[in-house]
Amino acid sequence: MEQREDAVVTIPITTADKEGETKVKATISSLPPELYLKIFKCLDRASPVCFGLAAKKFYPIHKEFRGLVPLTACCPQVPSRSGGRILFGLLKEWIKETGLVFSGAELKFITLEKKSKMKEDDFIWGFYNWRSFDQSPLAKKLVKAKGARRLEILRDEKEAGGWWEKGVWIDGQERGKGGQRWVELTYEGVEFEGIGDGGTEHSWI
Repeated sequence: MEQREDAVVTIPITTADKEGETKVKATISSLPPELYLKIFKCLDRASPVCFGLAAKKFYPIHKEFRGLVPLTACCPQVPSRSGGRILFGLLKEWIKETGLVFSGAELKFITLEKKSKMKEDDFIWGFYNWRSFDQSPLAKKLVKAKGARRLEILRDEKEAGGWWEKGVWIDGQERGKGGQRWVELTYEGVEFEGIGDGGTEHSWI
């Protein structure tokens, strides 16, 4: 998981002089700090993480502005039904070289060995408890994780002020629609088991 010292993205900056317009190319890292903050303020919770991981210079800004962000944070303004707009989906290719994979039950990146062991243990449990297979420890974790993911998505929708529904952006302020949808959000954040447990596994980034 390499972080570049400097982003290679170039942007055209147009300046006017006495002889006319002149275009100058500059790296995004050469922008003044106040512009970084303005950019970060326009982004959802998931996007600044990707921005911060693009170069070492940006990550401290992300940490100061957003702090720790759960891997289940999303980009609510992206009209996608796939996991590509969820943070763990956005980071999947970036973290692949470490050998870690995302666990839907743990809501964090774990080793392949641990994920395989979880499935194996679940299979063995189900073999001896086949009448109540849906009550296995893994099944219970998945149900709890699904609820936690839903709450994080609602939190991001509330911050964005709306959500996508069948390809149409719904304004949460219109006729109190958001109040009805976000009624579950009666707290400042969502906590998951295993947060801050150290090691190579990550729930937040």
